[in-house]
Amino acid sequence: MVTVSKQQIAEWIILDYLAKTHSLIEKISFYLKKYNTTFEEFETQIKSAPKEDFEKWDDYIEWKAFHNFYTSYLKQIEEVKNGNFQLAE
Repeated sequence: MVTVSKQQIAEWIILDYLAKTHSLIEKISFYLKKYNTTFEEFETQIKSAPKEDFEKWDDYIEWKAFHNFYTSYLKQIEEVKNGNFQLAE
């Protein structure tokens, strides 16, 4: 039988989330460089544009997904760091 502590599991979970955020950072960086603006500024620009640009809207949808996953993973990392998780049997 192998014994694993809650702390070890927390560290594994955090490492998994960090790997996922690293991948997302690369994808988000692409859009930051492409549009030379933050996600929030780009979102405001695209929503207030007088004419719809389909390429920008496609990029916006993808960037928004990456942004949402990234912020979600950061929140989950903090929850795990604070011990706010349970182990299922």
